[in-house]
Amino acid sequence: MRVKIAKVGDGTRSHEIIAKIETVEGAQELVLDERSLQNNAIEVGFPITQHGNLVLIELPAETASGTWRVWVDESSLSNGGHQEGAMCGSW
Repeated sequence: MRVKIAKVGDGTRSHEIIAKIETVEGAQELVLDERSLQNNAIEVGFPITQHGNLVLIELPAETASGTWRVWVDESSLSNGGHQEGAMCGSW
């Protein structure tokens, strides 16, 4: 499972980026290895739970505010090359 992010800057190391993820509580920033970014998305693994169209995911790194788990809209998710937003009820 992948979640959409946006690169907003470079990290302190040459291989790091600062990325922004849109959550239901607003944008969160985190530092990621540049190699984890593919097609403006990162791997997040299997969703933890879902309520309606909101999905709880665990990020591969801690956000600037100290969170590892965030709620995102299911439209932010994709399953590799599969159609985005088509995962509702499939986990």
